[in-house]
Amino acid sequence: MEIIDKTKEEWKPGDVLKKGTSFALVVEGLDSCFFLMNITPNDTGTFSLNEGNHWGVDDNLKYLKDFHNEWHKVNAKLVIE
Repeated sequence: MEIIDKTKEEWKPGDVLKKGTSFALVVEGLDSCFFLMNITPNDTGTFSLNEGNHWGVDDNLKYLKDFHNEWHKVNAKLVIE
């Protein structure tokens, strides 16, 4: 059995996060602000940083994580078909 303490997990750009049935990708915008971009399959507005298609924005990734502490990293891989 492996115990994972999610309170200490670090986020970095490119990480995939999950909250309930929603998925997000940690991305850094052109203005050096960090976002949680919606990548939920079959959801409208995915893969966009337009208003309403992302969660949170902060210039400090630690503060973004602290504010959105209900999101947790998941194992993910990119599949191109």
